[in-house]
Amino acid sequence: MSSQRFIGFTITMLICFANYTVLVRVCKNNLDYYIIGDKECYDNPDTNLNVTEILRYRWNCTAEEYNITTDDGYQILVIRAYQNISNPIPIILGHGIIMNTLGFLSLYTHSLAYHIIKSGRQIFFVNYRGTRYSLGHTGNITEHDYDYWKFSFHEMAIYDTPKILELVKNMTNRKSIMISYSLSSTATLAYATLYPEDTSSKLIGIITMGTAVFFQNSTSSLKFFAKISSTLAFGLKLIYNGKLFPRDEMMPVLKFAAQGPLQYLTLMAGFSAIVGTDPASIAPEYFPVVVINTPDCLGQNVALHYAQVFNTGKFRQFDYGSAENTVKYGAAEPPEYDLSKISVPVAQILGKGDILTTVEDALTVASQLNSKINCGVTVLKYEKWTHDDFVDSKFQEKYLVPEVLKHIESMESGRC
Repeated sequence: MSSQRFIGFTITMLICFANYTVLVRVCKNNLDYYIIGDKECYDNPDTNLNVTEILRYRWNCTAEEYNITTDDGYQILVIRAYQNISNPIPIILGHGIIMNTLGFLSLYTHSLAYHIIKSGRQIFFVNYRGTRYSLGHTGNITEHDYDYWKFSFHEMAIYDTPKILELVKNMTNRKSIMISYSLSSTATLAYATLYPEDTSSKLIGIITMGTAVFFQNSTSSLKFFAKISSTLAFGLKLIYNGKLFPRDEMMPVLKFAAQGPLQYLTLMAGFSAIVGTDPASIAPEYFPVVVINTPDCLGQNVALHYAQVFNTGKFRQFDYGSAENTVKYGAAEPPEYDLSKISVPVAQILGKGDILTTVEDALTVASQLNSKINCGVTVLKYEKWTHDDFVDSKFQEKYLVPEVLKHIESMESGRC
């Protein structure tokens, strides 16, 4: 190859590489972000690694990928990670809305997931359908087709969850403990109401963080958008074709927010109206990784299903309209998920500063559970704990980790 061709090839490869990578500069203190050449700053490699690579090369874990296919053809990725397994009961960790498993790794050694693994346990990380690691389908549809996105959290409950639990049970020959954050709590509890026998055969218990089931006491701005969701739906379909918040379209905003704490707070000013505000919990050295790695796209019907829960105050299956409901459900109204049918212990962890999933609404969930399996509502002692603090708060080690490990140990011992 001539030198000219080699140079041209090299430049081309660099351009291509640049388009698919995000270099993030992180600093140990907020002020350091605005000092050129500050020695307290460095490039964090995590934004250029996928989940498995971070687990293997940054956390020194054994990490195994399992691609499973649901009964309706969606292909989802589950990642098993461990170091030394001294507590053999497997932990399944399910992510929240508009994110994937990467969000649980963004705080590095301060992350909840890191401490669970360090406690001698294995984690099976879930990536629900429609997230960046679970976009495959066995049929003639792709993520670019509107038909691909015709699922709500109900399909995550009846298709994704059973296959995930089946994988874990077959691999370990043990029942597991499901830790479900936000969206995952919705899907997991819905599944547990519909399949109580399957639930008790595969799960020891469920721990929810930011239980997203009822929103009657929520003061989130999502309440307003839920009221106009029917009006928004047609326009969103035309613009996004079923796939809301595409990652490539969000990236310019995310890169801006990752440049420094002031830029990050500018982005979070709008987001705080949805989940609550807690600037003191921002980790200077990790927020750029959080803002680049955590966000993911969202299926339009998932958003619409949540809007229906907001508007009706009922935790029930997707409302297709009275005519289609009659065909699908045999009734004009969709059936509710009966929380009293859940057959395994349920422990809930909430934050006082969470305006999306509130302590009061978690108590409503608890009141509808069978008293024999109701493990109560734990309110974290940090007064300003918001919905997103379960993923990005620098106080996870102090407030969240001890409570989660306590619930895990109780369930492992056969207690609530």
